[in-house]
Amino acid sequence: MSKFKKIHSCEWQIIEGILCAIFVGKDGSRREVRVAVPAAAVMTTIASDARRRLAAQAKQGDHDSTTGTWNQVGFLRADNIELGITDDNKVGLILDPGEQTEFALSIEPQLARELGVRLVEIAGQATGELPTVN
Repeated sequence: MSKFKKIHSCEWQIIEGILCAIFVGKDGSRREVRVAVPAAAVMTTIASDARRRLAAQAKQGDHDSTTGTWNQVGFLRADNIELGITDDNKVGLILDPGEQTEFALSIEPQLARELGVRLVEIAGQATGELPTVN
């Protein structure tokens, strides 16, 4: 299976009675590659992203705006995660897999290793209590 290097256009077609977005791009050998994605899958992804963005905006109003603190960040909460290796040999992380709020990231292996070390350090410091302002 060819992998996209760059997508240069998108068109809509009905394939076997299903409306699909056709992504057109070039692979590593500069050959044209076309991938059909059902419109329902595209819309589900867009809706999921929109829900996460709206949730982040709604949470921003709930935070203290003390300069230089984590209180300024609108955090999204994930109830479940999955980790794996992606097709392009990166570390894949899926938050809320299978849910409407599903969100996926791919991370370079070196960054994933650094993130793992830092997560362990920070988790050791977390007490479950809210921080106080001195």
